[in-house]
Amino acid sequence: MKAFYIERKKKIDAGDGLDVGCRAAAGKRGNVGSRVGVGRILHNRRGFTLVELMIVIVIMVILAAAATPLFNGYAQRAKDSKAIAECRQVVQAAQVKANDLYSAGTLKITQTNNSIEEFNDEILKLADAKGEIEDGPTVDESAQVTFVMYECANGTRVRYDVTKNPKYAIETAQAPLTVIKDWSAKADQWLAEIIAADPNLKSLDRQALIKKVPTKRVEVNGKEIEIYDFLPVADDIKEGTSFKDQTLYWRPYYIGNFKDNPQMVLYATTYDGNKDVKEDKNAQGAWNARLVYFDGKVYESPANGNINNPSGTSIAAWGGTPTQKPLKDYAELEEWLKNKNFKLKQ
Repeated sequence: MKAFYIERKKKIDAGDGLDVGCRAAAGKRGNVGSRVGVGRILHNRRGFTLVELMIVIVIMVILAAAATPLFNGYAQRAKDSKAIAECRQVVQAAQVKANDLYSAGTLKITQTNNSIEEFNDEILKLADAKGEIEDGPTVDESAQVTFVMYECANGTRVRYDVTKNPKYAIETAQAPLTVIKDWSAKADQWLAEIIAADPNLKSLDRQALIKKVPTKRVEVNGKEIEIYDFLPVADDIKEGTSFKDQTLYWRPYYIGNFKDNPQMVLYATTYDGNKDVKEDKNAQGAWNARLVYFDGKVYESPANGNINNPSGTSIAAWGGTPTQKPLKDYAELEEWLKNKNFKLKQ
């Protein structure tokens, strides 16, 4: 009997001898176990948590922040390269025109007028350029183009100057001051030409210097007029001043002895250079300076309640009056501006 039960237990442990119900139950238990295993696998295949998503987003933001300057720098370099290439075409077209004028014997170059700007429209058309020639082209006696200031249609300004390295350069935010400095240097040349023309000159009216400014013909209200080609005051220079909405032009003036190291000063008024209109009517006091430039600095005059005709800012006294000695150098001019409440434009 004991042997029977031992044998029976072995069969049960081996799975033999079970009835159909027991085996079915055992099978169901096996299926349940299988379903539980699959459920665990599916549970392990869950989505990202909020923290994981935030980490990914932060990483993407950091990568974007690092890549943006690189992309912007590449885009700016591409823009500058295109602008320089366009300016190069303008310079080449200007050189072609200068060569044609030289060959025809019609290139007239003087110390104070070495520009062929009257042909700018033709030059731009030849270069197939959509921008504007701001200054120049200037040429030397051998018809070599020496200087061009070109502004592309997208506003990028390129300077070509044979005396600089590199010759082609993108103008920076300081460009307006550079242009003023260059124009002041031209005024120095005009003054030198006046003095060289008459070694026995005893005195020199400042108006004679203004009359040395090159002229150009423009059309106004259907009528062609001749005007002095004064340098317009750039918006960047006027920004932040009482005169930011006025159209101003730089005019030359010298202080000190004209034969003994005269120092050039530019002052800005509303006089547009129209030779057919008296300055006092056109500018409402053409000697009243709105802005003053010398030695790389710009000074703003006090409006004194009237930006159209600011009182107490006349520069006529710089040349001397019955009650004031003429200013002899920049140091005295700076003191005069301080006493008249002019302020340095930062």
